[in-house]
Amino acid sequence: MAEIETYKVSGPSGYALTRTSKPGNTEVDGYVETPHGNVRSFSTDYINTFDGKRYRWTTLRMVIAGRGYFTRIAKFYTKRGLVTVAQRFADQAVKEHS
Repeated sequence: MAEIETYKVSGPSGYALTRTSKPGNTEVDGYVETPHGNVRSFSTDYINTFDGKRYRWTTLRMVIAGRGYFTRIAKFYTKRGLVTVAQRFADQAVKEHS
């Protein structure tokens, strides 16, 4: 069986986000708790070693009543920004679900 990871939820909105940085690569990864459920959040900003171009994107995922919702945004977000965009994503997913 694979190793089980745990995250401490903190902050007023409830989030468990980890930021990792290396030269030319920054990632924010984890979960954001919303009134509608948890949003799996990942944001990256990196320089591709093959072509030297900078790439930035964010992916958000959540499940509501057995239906999966996903979006990809061509922008990098810090922890604070990711909490905000994840909450907006969850609100929009709920509207589409109903």
